[in-house]
Amino acid sequence: MTALPFRPAAVNRAGQVAGTDSRHRAVLWTRGGLAELPLPGGFEISDAVAINDQGEVLAVAYDRANTRHRAFTVSKGRISLLEAEQSLGRKISRTGEIVGEAVLPGQPQPQPVAWIDGRPRSLGGCCGGSARDVNARGEVIGDAYDAKGRYHAFLWTSSDGLRTIGPPDQFSSAVAINDAGTAVIQVLTRSYVYAGGSLTQLKLSPKYPSHPRAVNTCGVIVGSFGPFADADRAFAWEHVSGFIDLNDRIAADSGWKLQAAVAINDAGMIIGYGDSRDQDDAGFLLVPAT
Repeated sequence: MTALPFRPAAVNRAGQVAGTDSRHRAVLWTRGGLAELPLPGGFEISDAVAINDQGEVLAVAYDRANTRHRAFTVSKGRISLLEAEQSLGRKISRTGEIVGEAVLPGQPQPQPVAWIDGRPRSLGGCCGGSARDVNARGEVIGDAYDAKGRYHAFLWTSSDGLRTIGPPDQFSSAVAINDAGTAVIQVLTRSYVYAGGSLTQLKLSPKYPSHPRAVNTCGVIVGSFGPFADADRAFAWEHVSGFIDLNDRIAADSGWKLQAAVAINDAGMIIGYGDSRDQDDAGFLLVPAT
């Protein structure tokens, strides 16, 4: 276990971690140390939200009044702004495809968007929403609103367009997808896996609501569970071992309470935040012992 001096958001296969420091600036951590990422002109703060295997970081910049925001990428110290107004990036794939939301011309509210070759493309839907993850095959998941203001999990592909994949007639949110095409869906306090066109309910915490946040290509899901946010604990789940409280996998005298796991890479490295002896919401990196 490694303590991280910032709030982590994403980890790539090489173990590089992107996140946000206490000054509200996007940062990149490697074994060589911590580096603050450049900020686009006209903005005051930034959050790093994703990183791909090439080390390209996706971030969002905000102005002083927090009324204007713009997604951008940083690669080898160079900034590239994403086209479209009020853009919020969510994820970047290893092939450089970016998904999120933005206000497109002629639209009154943010739409689910994919930036392909740097150009924004609406993913469809009638009434707004956000794309939340994209895999190496270009499959995109997220949430889209219907005409009655209800949100539903969706899957988008270039061949089939946007289609809902959550349980019918229920509010649902697609939170993550891996390169195998397995998507994780949250329906109030229940969680599902969507794969091959079928929904399967997950058996996570037997006692408390669970909130999955990420899934790797091996199908390991991480997130948080608990009766309420301040009492949350970080978990991992996989098909063979089932549900695991990650606090049971660290030394009992470590001084840590792991509250949430927010991402996992294909090597099994997990990042998140929790409480340590001297700090609340401290970042951590877990590396498998075997």
